[in-house]
Amino acid sequence: MVEPFLNTAVAQGVRRVVLLSSSAVPEAPTGLGALHTLVKETVPEWAVLRPSWFMQNFTGDHAVAHAIRGDGEIVTATGDGKVAFVDATDIAAVATRALLDDRPHNTDHVITGPEALGYAEAAHMVTEVSGRPARHVAVEAGELRERLKAIGIPAEFAAVLAGLDEDIRHGAEDRTTDTVQRVTGRAPRSFRAFAEAHRAAFTEAHPAAFAPAPAVQGLSFGSGRIRERGQGVPPSGSWGSVRPQDGGGSRRGASASDDNAADARARPREPGLIRTTGPGPGPLSGGPSGARGVRRRRQQAPRPTGQGLAEQHIA
Repeated sequence: MVEPFLNTAVAQGVRRVVLLSSSAVPEAPTGLGALHTLVKETVPEWAVLRPSWFMQNFTGDHAVAHAIRGDGEIVTATGDGKVAFVDATDIAAVATRALLDDRPHNTDHVITGPEALGYAEAAHMVTEVSGRPARHVAVEAGELRERLKAIGIPAEFAAVLAGLDEDIRHGAEDRTTDTVQRVTGRAPRSFRAFAEAHRAAFTEAHPAAFAPAPAVQGLSFGSGRIRERGQGVPPSGSWGSVRPQDGGGSRRGASASDDNAADARARPREPGLIRTTGPGPGPLSGGPSGARGVRRRRQQAPRPTGQGLAEQHIA
């Protein structure tokens, strides 16, 4: 589906695409990582965004957030492994620059926060900031898989999520990059700053009850990374800049997968933005995903910013 879409876009004058992928998805000849190569070889100007786990997983309707507001126990199979959690607004800022800079980035951006933390450290910060007791409970990957299945996660996807935690345990996400600073000119937000800004989210009840993730066909876990099997659902989207090749002006478009509504609100919204989100791995995944999407399409008549956008929800 992606290749025909990109070919059609290029034929219609699209010159730049920014793919939203994940730090857990390296470039590969097959599976989800093959999308990286496809974008590079199809579009003249490109960038691949590979963000680490979202800070927003600790707020809203994510399982970690529900645990904090519930019994305070964050259960993972990450052990003492660390993650450089990143604020979704920093991901959006890098995407904006990759989309709008005069010079194309033509590179792979691994996007992280300023420090790598274990879940125990993150839980301690949440406790200090909110006053609500939170702690990390470390379990083995097999036990986590069974816990996920018990709350309705399909067995294959539960294995994927447990495997990602196992990766973290062995150091796969214990790294920081200077991407946010280098691309945007400002430092990335720290986890403590994020926690302080969202203090109320750790104590208030969330209106949406946690729902089991939908079945995800075609995703399997192997060799310490996500890979695609069959008709997988890529946990990613793309940001694209439509630049007519005849030089007669320009229009900009964007498409991306959202982890949650907070991420969607963080996206820049300019006249003419097209943002498409669709099915993703579900609310438990640490990286980009989304079970519901919003498509926005610019109307023919020019309107002021924020107006003239038709919205369509897609399951």
